[in-house]
Parts: sequence; structure tokens; C-alpha cells
Amino acid sequence: MKNTTYVVFDLETVCTCPDDKELLEIGAVKLKNGEIVDTFQQLINPGYSIPDMIKELTGITDEMVADKPRSRKALSDFKKFCKNAVMVGHDVSYDMKYLNTVAGKYRMKFKNQTRDTLKMSQKRFPDETKHNLKILCERLGVEHEHPHRALDDAKATAACFLKMYRSA
Repeated sequence: MKNTTYVVFDLETVCTCPDDKELLEIGAVKLKNGEIVDTFQQLINPGYSIPDMIKELTGITDEMVADKPRSRKALSDFKKFCKNAVMVGHDVSYDMKYLNTVAGKYRMKFKNQTRDTLKMSQKRFPDETKHNLKILCERLGVEHEHPHRALDDAKATAACFLKMYRSA
């Protein structure tokens, strides 16, 4: 962990159909030497009304994103935040695929190395069948106040990552 920068991130997304993937929020924490040294949070205007199911799940409303940047600007800022850091997520392959699908519309790509807390959980708790973030936080005693908000999910994931990394 020493001398490696990690960006633990989470996405909140809007997807009205398989071909219309869009971001709603990016949240991330930057870790150096096992400590949070910076955060990134950006609500994103998807360019259309947020579906009711997503509003209920995240608490993010059309009014909250009305004056926020579109995904091109948010992704550009996030790419600068990440630089060459190792990107960490819970089921990180899903988030990276979604992130790169949206970024690809703007000829951007995130090629960072990754670490996955879902896989770490499966290795650490092989006899357990559930490994979602809520369950993992409960197992590790990590507080997770606002699920389905990107920065709060990223902070909870970072705490789980650090606990599992340190005990490995």
C-alpha cells in the first residue's frame, strides 16, 4: 500500500435502455499510505428526467442536477483526479465497464489498474454467499450512512478495502 495511490470510487447511474447509459453521480476518495487525502464528488445532469425508480433509490432529483455539468465535463475532471492511481470499487469490473462506455462517447478511456473489494470479500469470507456492499460493511463493522450516494458508497468501500488489505 505504501507509495501506491488508490482511488476508491462509486457511480450512480441512469439507464433508460441498454444503449443509453448515462452517469448521475461520481464519488471517490483518494488514498495514500492508507489515509484519505482527497475526495471527489460530482452530480451530473444526464440530459433528461431521472426515472422515478432511480430518484427513490438515490434521493437525487431533477432539481438537484439541473445546473450540474454533463458527463463529458465530469469525466474529464474525474480522469484528472484519478491520474495513474489504482482504481478500487465494489464489483469494479462493472463500474469500469460502465464508466468506459460513457467515457467512450467522448473518446476517453480509463486504463487504470483495478482492485475489487467484492473479490476480496469472496476470498476473505469463502463460506458466505452474499457479498454486497451492505453485507460487507456489516461484517467488517464499517458505518455506511447513505447507501446509493456515490461519495458515501466510495467512503464505505474504502473503509472495507483498508480493513481487508491490512488483515490479509
